[in-house]
Amino acid sequence: MKPFTYEGMKVDWRMVHQIVAHGFYFLLAPEHDPDYPWVFQQETHKPICPLHVFVWMQHHGPINQGHVIHHRDHDKLNAQLSNLEVLHRRVHAERHRLERQKFSPREREDYGGLYRPHAPGPVREPSFTELVRLLKRGKLTRPSSSSSPRPPEEEGEFREAEKKLKTALPRLAEEVDHLDSGQPIPRVNTQRRGRDIKLGLGKRAERRGCTPAEAALVRALVKHRMHTQPNEAVAADLEIPVGVVAKMKKRPSVDLALSRWRDYRRLPRIGPRE
Repeated sequence: MKPFTYEGMKVDWRMVHQIVAHGFYFLLAPEHDPDYPWVFQQETHKPICPLHVFVWMQHHGPINQGHVIHHRDHDKLNAQLSNLEVLHRRVHAERHRLERQKFSPREREDYGGLYRPHAPGPVREPSFTELVRLLKRGKLTRPSSSSSPRPPEEEGEFREAEKKLKTALPRLAEEVDHLDSGQPIPRVNTQRRGRDIKLGLGKRAERRGCTPAEAALVRALVKHRMHTQPNEAVAADLEIPVGVVAKMKKRPSVDLALSRWRDYRRLPRIGPRE
């Protein structure tokens, strides 16, 4: 049975009937809590508890002291029982800390800069002089003869898929951009020390974010987020191979853009700030 979905919220139908039968209702009220949907009393409109906490307590009883309910897919609006688990506060905090450290601080800053209100322009390809400088300083390695390059047919698939993504970007932006919350993204530490300064990666270094093709992919994934198999749905919508979608999702810029969507309901910018 498909879950009940409304304004991004996802709940089991059986739980919806229980909530209504007990004289409650639930909704996402930004003025009360901008992150989580809450359960309210129907007569008095008094807030009871967050929706995911209510769902867990209805099935498993009270939550032990020092424990919290964690969303497995990191979507705060998905309150299905299969998406919830109870964790100790220390374990919960450590798990989120490790996920924030999935990429190096430099990568997080480069890709996170796209979401700042004052972010510079879009992705810039490094010049030949910059590539030579980074190669001499050990930041880049020459491809070895033993390394197998990507097959020509696979390279052609990626180029064709990126063309289709760029073409579909205006359509996807029109369909999805109204979901952007406009919520500001916290700044990251821009302080530079040591070798980063010597490499010219100072505070004024250009921030890098999603390319137009990657921005289109993020919007397509957001559009089909309710699908049981989103990769297949995106591939069918854009007429690109499923393998290309899966590999592009592993890129740091796409991964971070999806985490920004889950945490702040923000979508990557398409062009430079005017």
